[in-house]
Amino acid sequence: MHVAPDFESLFKNLDIKRSGFDNLKELMDVITKFVSHEELQREQVVGIEVKRIR
Repeated sequence: MHVAPDFESLFKNLDIKRSGFDNLKELMDVITKFVSHEELQREQVVGIEVKRIR
């Protein structure tokens, strides 16, 4: 689990392509359809990595 103040900070440490998006702008275009800019400024973000174990 990765906690960051915003998505830009989160994806400085993670490969954004692992999120299913090619770049941060593409990701933010989708996120802002569901979450307001004000809420994004107010809240932290959490990135959860899942690793498949065979």
